[in-house]
Amino acid sequence: MKNISCLLDKKVLEINGINPIITFEGQYYLTIECFWRILHKGYVVLSISKFEQSQDHRLMVDKLKNFFYNTRVVSATTKMLPSDLLITFDNGFELELLVDSEIYENWTISGDDKTLIVSLPGGELMGI
Repeated sequence: MKNISCLLDKKVLEINGINPIITFEGQYYLTIECFWRILHKGYVVLSISKFEQSQDHRLMVDKLKNFFYNTRVVSATTKMLPSDLLITFDNGFELELLVDSEIYENWTISGDDKTLIVSLPGGELMGI
């Protein structure tokens, strides 16, 4: 497991509905393009599979905001292969991103400081 130190103690400032994209303090961005789920005490409480229809997209963003808006990152770790990402927040909830594409990027963390960490197609990790 590798730590993603650029996200530690950063507050979630915004969640928009494009992919979704989560904006953190310090001008860091997490773009999600893979399967995700929210965990609490080891139990799945919500996942993207609930929002498969396009009309559910706004509801998905609202749910993500309810869980994570104004929370701080306690830890962020990724496996090297496949590059699944687990982010734990100070409210006790976790956001888990699971690599699910061998064709497209799965998730990206970028920053105005030129940080770029990418889960490549197939799950290889670039940038750490």
